[in-house]
Amino acid sequence: MTKKSVTSGMLFFCDVDISIEILNITCRSRDARATHLAILPSQGMGMKSTQRWILAFCLYFLILLTIIVLAYRGILPVKISAIPFYDTIGHFILLGIASYLAHKSLGKRMIKTWPLAITLPLGPILVSIFAIVDESLQMLSPLRTSTLSDLVANLVGIWFFYWLASR
Repeated sequence: MTKKSVTSGMLFFCDVDISIEILNITCRSRDARATHLAILPSQGMGMKSTQRWILAFCLYFLILLTIIVLAYRGILPVKISAIPFYDTIGHFILLGIASYLAHKSLGKRMIKTWPLAITLPLGPILVSIFAIVDESLQMLSPLRTSTLSDLVANLVGIWFFYWLASR
């Protein structure tokens, strides 16, 4: 096990424990309140299986990034707009698949936070952050619109597909 202490601008003091099984990060503020984050090991997935999921996620993420870039440049095909609610359905499915693949490619890895003692899946958390950042950046683009319904469709899709991946 490797142990390292990190000081960040005299605001936080962090101890990082790294081993093959687990990554523990404990940070203390000047008033000695501690925040603990543990990334737990994956359960029941072999290395070959995980490598396939990683490859699938990387390829899918490249496709997703291509769609996002095309949308920001205003050159997505418009024939799809004939389908009712295509935008909401698209957000649900596109980010949902990303969540499914992320969860599988990370070996169903979980993050345990302390003092709340909540265990959360790492893949869907990362995809949720990505979705929130993308929806926020859309406010800055003249060719994109940021709507609450898109964000809700993203998050519902992410967590629904996580549920499917964890079954």
